[in-house]
Amino acid sequence: MIARYTQGTCDPTWKELGAYLQKDPSWLLPDADRRAMLHEWEQVNDLEQRLEDALVIGLVGGTGVGKSTLINALAGSEISRSGDRRPTTDRIVVYVHRNTELPLEVPTGDFATPHVIHRNDRISKVILLDFPDFDSAEHSHAEILQRHVAHLDVILVVVDDMKYGDRRLYEVMSSLDHAPSNLFLVLNKIDHFQTRYGASAPQVASDVLLDLRAKLQEHAGITVSASQAYAISAAKALEARTSGNRPDDRKHLGRDTHGSLPVEAGQVNDLEHLIESYQEHKHRRLAKEKNIDVRKETVAHQLADVGLSPSNRDMVQRLEETVSRSRGELAAVLGQIPQEILGDRDRLAWRHSRLRQAAHYWGLPISLGFTLLAEIGRWRGNAPGTQPRDWYSKVRRHYRAYFEAARNLRRRIDAEWTSQDSSLKGSAATRNGNAQASDGGDEGLDTRRLPQLALEPGSRRWHRIVPHLLPLATLVIGLLSPFLSAKPQGAISGLWAWFGAVFATLNPLYLVQLGLSVAVAYLVSALVIWLREIQLLDADILHLETKLRDAVVDRVQTSVSETESRVSEILHEFEHLRQLLRHHVSDAPSQTCKS
Repeated sequence: MIARYTQGTCDPTWKELGAYLQKDPSWLLPDADRRAMLHEWEQVNDLEQRLEDALVIGLVGGTGVGKSTLINALAGSEISRSGDRRPTTDRIVVYVHRNTELPLEVPTGDFATPHVIHRNDRISKVILLDFPDFDSAEHSHAEILQRHVAHLDVILVVVDDMKYGDRRLYEVMSSLDHAPSNLFLVLNKIDHFQTRYGASAPQVASDVLLDLRAKLQEHAGITVSASQAYAISAAKALEARTSGNRPDDRKHLGRDTHGSLPVEAGQVNDLEHLIESYQEHKHRRLAKEKNIDVRKETVAHQLADVGLSPSNRDMVQRLEETVSRSRGELAAVLGQIPQEILGDRDRLAWRHSRLRQAAHYWGLPISLGFTLLAEIGRWRGNAPGTQPRDWYSKVRRHYRAYFEAARNLRRRIDAEWTSQDSSLKGSAATRNGNAQASDGGDEGLDTRRLPQLALEPGSRRWHRIVPHLLPLATLVIGLLSPFLSAKPQGAISGLWAWFGAVFATLNPLYLVQLGLSVAVAYLVSALVIWLREIQLLDADILHLETKLRDAVVDRVQTSVSETESRVSEILHEFEHLRQLLRHHVSDAPSQTCKS
C-alpha cells in the first residue's frame, strides 16, 4: 500500500512525479498509460488550485428511490417534481445559492435550465446536483454520471429497501474515485417500515443499513462507517415542512440516546446539518483534500503497477545480468581472434608490391638484383598472390565473430524490452529509432578512416649513394691492388718493372674477375636493401594490423557503450521511480501548501 501523499502543488514528491510523467517517451511506461496518468496528474493539480471553490454534492440513486423528494425536503418546497417525465429527468438539476457561481471546470452541457436558485445562506458555499437515475433504461443516464463524477466533492447515495441490493448500485460505487469519508448512504422511505413492521421498524432500518454497508464493502471495496449512514423519510420531512411544521424536533428527525432510529422523518435533520457543515471553510477544504489524497494515491498505484510491474522488474534484472556479462564475453571472443589479418600469400603480395616500388626507386643495377632475388623466390615456390586492396572486406571477414558477438548483445538487449506488451514495444521502438543504424556490427565501421598500408619503400630514407658504396669500394680496391702489390727493384729499371708488373696483373681475366666482384657487391647491396624492405614492411604490417584491431575494438566498444548507456537509462529510471514511490511519500496526515 503506497502511503498518502502530502498535499499541495508545493509538494516536491508530486512535482517530481509530474516531471517523470512528462518525460516522453518513458522506458517503463507504455505511451497510452503515461498520457492517461499525466492527464490525471494535471487534473489533480487543477483541483489543488480550486480548494476555495464551492463544494459540489451529488445525489445519485436508482429509479424511484426519492432523490427529488429529498431535494424538495431539504429545500422546504417542491422544486423538483418526482416522477415527472419532463426534460429535467434526463438532466442534472442544479440547486445553487444566488450568489454562488459554478466551478469553471464543471461541464454544464447536461444541466437542466434554468438552475434552481435559493437564498439559504447556510449553504451558500454548497452546490447540490440531482442526477438522473443511473439504473434507468436510458443508457445516457449512466454516461451523464460518469462524465461528472470526477467533479463531485461529496456524494450522497440514496437507496430504499427495494433498491439497496441492486447490482448496478455497486458497479457505480466501485467506479468512484473518492475518499470513503466523502461518501454517505441515505436509506429513504423508512416510513414504509413503520407500516410493515410497527415497533420493529427502527431495528429493521438499522439492519438494512448494516447490510448495505457490508455489501458495499464486499462488492465495491468501500468501507463506510455507521456515522456516514442515514435513515430518513424524505416524504415525511417534506410533508412536515410544506405543512408549516419544520421537522426540527430531535425526537422525530434525529437519533435518540440509544442509537435507535426514528420512525417518521428519520435523520433528515442530521443530513441537513451535514450539508450545512460544509459551509465552513475548513470542512469544505478538508473534503476536497481527502479526494485529492485518494486521486494521488490512485496515480501512484497505477504508476507502481505499470512502471514497477513484475515484468519490468524481471526485465531490469535480466538487463543487469546481460550487461555485466557482455564485456567479458566480447573480450573472450576477441582473445580467440589472432591479430594477424594478412595470410602468407597476402604478405608475399605486399612484399612483391613494395619491392617493385623499391626497385623502381633505386634503379639500375639494384633493380636487376631485386629481379634475381624475386626469381629465386619463384624457384623456391614463393610466388606472390594478388595484392589485397579491399581492407574493409578483409577486416570484416577476420573479425566476423567479434562483430557477431556485439550484434548478439544488442539483440539480447532488444529482446528484453520488446518482450513486453505491444504498447511498451511502441515506446521502446520510439526511443531506439535512431539507435538501429548502429547495432555494434561492421556496418558502422568507417572505411574512409581505416588505416592503409603504404607502398613507398621504407629504405628510401637512405641516400641514393648507399647501394653503390660497396660496389665502388670493391672496384677501387680491385684497381688499386695491382699497384700496391707490385715491388720495383731499382730506381729506374725497377719503376718500369713495377709498371710492367701492374699491367701484367691487369689482364682480361683479372678485369673479368673485378667486374664479377662489383656485380656481387651490387647483389649484396640489393640483398641488404631487400632484407631491409622486408623488415620494414613486416613492421608496417604489424603496426597496421594493430591499428586496425584498435579501430575495430573502438567501433564495437562504442556501440557497446551506447547500448550500455541505454540500459543504464532504463536501470536509472526504474530505480528513480522506485525511490520516488518509496521515499518521497509520507504516512503523516495530509498537509496543504499555504496560499
